[in-house]
Amino acid sequence: MMWEETGMIASLNTIQSGQPTEATLLDERMKALGLDTGAWLRFQPAMIAELRDACSHCRDAVRCELDLATHAEDPDWHDWKDYCANAAKLNMLVALQFY
Repeated sequence: MMWEETGMIASLNTIQSGQPTEATLLDERMKALGLDTGAWLRFQPAMIAELRDACSHCRDAVRCELDLATHAEDPDWHDWKDYCANAAKLNMLVALQFY
């Protein structure tokens, strides 16, 4: 199976179980943005903890999960920024990776 297929299946399984986790959603969002979660975790563990904490209190986790399952490969999909509490920080990380 291709990554997209297995990723979508995993995402849909999480949605069906009703339990998307903050770590999973954050990792998938960062991956979709081209960010290396492991590298940022080693470099800035406190910041990743803050991002995960914000995800854990999110009221839009199912929406986030659906967006990731259906739009993760679309670089022009920006609707997630409208509801994601971590949007500004994640955009900052994307900008920092070019320096």
